[in-house]
Formats: sequence, structure tokens, C-alpha cells
Amino acid sequence: MAWYIILPEVFAANKNITQLEHVNPWLLLLGLGLEVLSLFAYAKLTIVVLPRKSLSLSKAWRINLASLAVGHLIPGGTAAGTGASVVLMTNEGVSGTDVGVATATMGIGSAVLLNTMLWLALIISIPLNGFRPVYEWVALVSLLLLGFFAALIAGFAQGDGWAVRVLRRVATRFSFIPEERLESIITQIAERIKTFWRDPDLVRRGIAWAALNWLLDASCLWVCVLAFHHYLNPIDLFVAYGVGNVLAAIPLTPGGLGIVEVSVGALLRGFGVPTLIAAFAVLGWRLFNFWLPIPVGGGCYLSLRMERGATLREMATNARRSRGRRASGAGGKAKYFFRRSDAASGAEPGPSGVVPPFG
Repeated sequence: MAWYIILPEVFAANKNITQLEHVNPWLLLLGLGLEVLSLFAYAKLTIVVLPRKSLSLSKAWRINLASLAVGHLIPGGTAAGTGASVVLMTNEGVSGTDVGVATATMGIGSAVLLNTMLWLALIISIPLNGFRPVYEWVALVSLLLLGFFAALIAGFAQGDGWAVRVLRRVATRFSFIPEERLESIITQIAERIKTFWRDPDLVRRGIAWAALNWLLDASCLWVCVLAFHHYLNPIDLFVAYGVGNVLAAIPLTPGGLGIVEVSVGALLRGFGVPTLIAAFAVLGWRLFNFWLPIPVGGGCYLSLRMERGATLREMATNARRSRGRRASGAGGKAKYFFRRSDAASGAEPGPSGVVPPFG
């Protein structure tokens, strides 16, 4: 969708193409570095919400990249990316309960934090730029999301029946965990979440790494705009960035593909960024935070599997068997999204959480 909307504008603005001749490659390289640091912050967040010494930084980094690659390839990819993360963590010996708490805490907490930061940016932006009609819709969507996440947190913490029903549907659809174990796992997750929130130092570190993850990713976009010699107020930039990432939560395309490009580009133009610069800055930023994680994440997945002793031939065989099991289990038989060897080793699968990928 983005190509049909953004590219015609680019070609229509070709009279200003000379602006691209003076792009600063060093700033683009800096943008790539900021994106790498953003992924580092998310890996540190993963380590914080897991029990101590569950994963090394290297493995957390690679698992996150592999799950991002899955989420960027499949429509409605948030759930699929979460499922990949669950499988990879349990394969590394992390218990299903710990994985469930980690994915739920990271996903919900990061989304709540982003919406809160967006609200603050909107409040600051109104005196600077005046009120814009789009702010009403952004505020409404953000408020609805905050309400949903607050209810979800309460449901997890209290172990309410509705939370169990929601996760049962997710588990049945994506086959993350056996349905008969779901309620006992929910009870364990509720206790773990209560324990997590009773530790103020842990909460502070989690918020700090999650905020750094969002801010570094937004800084990558800001630097991409600056690389084309256009300065944009960081508050305005974060409003455009936040709106795009909030809209990306709508599971229409993988990682909000098209939705993010169009919404962020339109808001940048509304803040005075020339059409051509806005288009190329957004495309450069999405190259770093959406497209590059796909091949890199694929390599990370292979490295994790090969560390566990799986050869390329064995991985291809497992993939064929997995497709066969999914086809044979279409009649309602419980299916498992992890390898038979993992089940034998005692690794537990974990429930799906909500992971808003940063793009």
C-alpha cells in the first residue's frame, strides 16, 4: 500500500531531486547505529523481565531479532512473532511460565509506555503547533488501547475467567500450549506478575529500558530526516513516530507495513517536512527497523538452532514434519508449536503475549 501512495508523491516531487544529492551518509550510518542500540535496549528489557540468568544478552538479542523477522513476514505478525519468541526461549531452557510472564510484561508494558509518551508529546505539541484534527483520533485510539491494556493487566494479575478465555482462544488458534494446562499456567503467571510489580527496582529498570528502546528508534527516524538537511522539532517528530506505531498495532499488515509509512510520512509533511524528504526519510528509517531485521533475524534463528546441534538438513526435515502435523491436525486435535525433542527435554511452551514491535 505504501508504494502506491508514497512513490507517486516522490516522482511528482522530482523537480526537487537535487536535495537527495546532498544527503549526509554519516547521519544515515548514525541512524543505523541508533537502531542497533534500540534492539540492544529491547534485549536488556527481555533480560530484566526474565528470572535472573535465564538468558545471556547474546541469546536474548538473537531471539528478539528472530521473532521480529517472523512478525515482519506474516500478516497479523505480532502473534506469530510472539509465538516464535516463546518457542525459542523455551528451547533455551526457560520455563513456560517465565516466558509467559516476560512476553506479557514486555508487550503490555511497552505499549502502555509508548501511549503515555505519545500523550505527553501531544500535550507539549499543542502549544507549539496548535490543535490538529488528527490529534482527536490519536487521543481516542491511544485511550482505548490504554484502557484495554489496563484491563488485560488486571485480568492477568487477578486470574479472572475472561483472561483465561482470551488466552485459551489464542492458544487454540496458534497452538502455543496444551489447552488443558492453560488455567494452571495462568494462575502461576498471575502470581509472578504480582511478584514482579512488588519489586520497585525491577519495575524502574524495565521502564527505563523500554523507554530507551522507543526513544532510540524514534531518534533513528529523526536522524534520517536530518540526513536530508531538514531539522524537525523532536517533539513533533515523536508525535509522528508515536502515531505511526500506535496505528501499527492494528493487525492488518505485518509490522504495520504501509500503515506506518503513510501515517508517519503524512504527519511529517504536516509538520513542514518537504514531501520528498519525508518520503525518503521514512523509507530509510523503515529499511533499518523493518526490512534489515528480516535477513538478520533469519541468520540469528539459524545460529540458535545450530548451537543446539541441529544441522541445516535436520531443520528442513523438522519444517516439513511441522507442516504435515498442522495439516493432519486441522480437525481439532491439539497441536504443539515446538519440536518433539524439546518436549522430551522438559522445556515448557509458554502462552502468547502482546508484543508491539517497534515497527
